[in-house]
Order: sequence, then C-alpha cells, then structure tokens
Amino acid sequence: MNFCRLVKLWEGEFQRLRFYECQAEHHRLLTDRELLRVRRAIYIWHWFARVHHSGRQARNIIGTVYFLRRFSTTELHELWDLYGTVSAAVNREICPSVEMVMEVVGDKAQAENIGWGYGAENALILKTIMRLGPGDLMRLLRERWRLGGKASLVRWVRTKEPWIEDSIEVMGMAILGVKFERENMMGLEKGVFPVEGFPGRFGGVLDHEMVEGEELRVLHGGDGGRESGMYGRIGEGFMIEGVRAGRLVARWSG
Repeated sequence: MNFCRLVKLWEGEFQRLRFYECQAEHHRLLTDRELLRVRRAIYIWHWFARVHHSGRQARNIIGTVYFLRRFSTTELHELWDLYGTVSAAVNREICPSVEMVMEVVGDKAQAENIGWGYGAENALILKTIMRLGPGDLMRLLRERWRLGGKASLVRWVRTKEPWIEDSIEVMGMAILGVKFERENMMGLEKGVFPVEGFPGRFGGVLDHEMVEGEELRVLHGGDGGRESGMYGRIGEGFMIEGVRAGRLVARWSG
C-alpha cells in the first residue's frame, strides 16, 4: 500500500479508535495540529516496524532503545499514545481475551471458542500480532470479517510475516525504557507530562487540558539524541535484554 494513502487511512481510523473509552459527548474530530502529530507518530512506528519487527529478529531490546533515543521526549509521548490506542483496538477487535468475550456473550464455552485465551496467554498473542506493521494492522482492523475464523486469521498473519512468532513486539517496552531513562536524568519521580494520553481525552497526540502541558510539549520537543553520553548501561533498572517468543494459537482455536 502506498505510504501516503496508508497515513490518510490511519488518520481516519485513529479518530474512531482514540476516543473509544471516552464518554460520547467527548468524541470529536482531531484538529490540524493533532493530525500532524498522528502523522509523525505513524511515521516513527512505520520506521520502527520495518527495522525491528519485520523478518527474523534477535530477541533483545538493546537496538530498539538506541533507535528510539534519536526521537524527542515529545515525539515519544505522542508515539506512546498511538501505541496504546492501536494495541487496545487490536485486543478489542482482533484478538479479544476469553474474559472480554464473556462480558458480552455470558456463556463460557462460546467465549472460549471466540476468545484468544485467558490473561497472560491473551497478552502474549496480542503482543505477537502487534509485530505486524501499520499496513497489515490497518487491513486487520478494517477487514477482519473477511478473514474468517481464528484459524484463517492465524494463517493470514503467518503469510504476511512468517517469522512473527520468533518474538513479541518490542516497541512498547522500548518507549517506556527511553522515557524512564530521561525521567531519571531529569530527576523526576513521575512522567514529564501531566497525563500520558490514551485512554483519557487529553495528552499524547491530543492537546493537553492545561496550557502547561502544551508548554512541556514545546520544551521537550528538541531533546532527541542530545544526551547520548549520559545514558546508563542498557539492562540496568527498568530495561531487560531478553524478549519472549511470540504465540498465535490460543488453546481454543475453534
């Protein structure tokens, strides 16, 4: 798919997904400056996916952290919002857990047939599917009904990315790792921004509720790559070097 067309599709889809957990009266179209942030975050995601999620990747986090350090704290704030929005949508619309389905159908046997495992198993399946790039995930979100049941979806995913079960996605972990490093360097006990974005209706790609949040966006908008000599050794504290292998087939695959 042409990348410019893909970005336009994501602009529209993001507006549907971003306010999913907000009350109906807070649903709205994004402003031009918010759409610009969406485009920027999609570009970073697309680049990251091509470098670190496609093909047969070594299961480690180190290269992903180095990759994301080039981006500003503000850009990572926006990327985290995009990641949270897309991950929640994929979990809700593509591979819901048995517990999520139970809340709708009320029948355990039916929920186990529809859902993609319980708890930790479902989380692992979600993180495996999230290795797909923006183009493939867009198709899944828009055309899930065309792909049939779980077995058909698994075959489709494996066709698109034969090595997808070599590891789970690592972008979320890498974003948190770089954010944690920078907060430590700033001497902060909590995040730079007052709110992190999804599922709330402020922050991330969206404008902050208070002007102070937007001032922080400007203040931290140019710090990418500047502290290269100040980072600690990767693996200390929050970061880990190993990444789990992925999984696609739930016990109840129908």
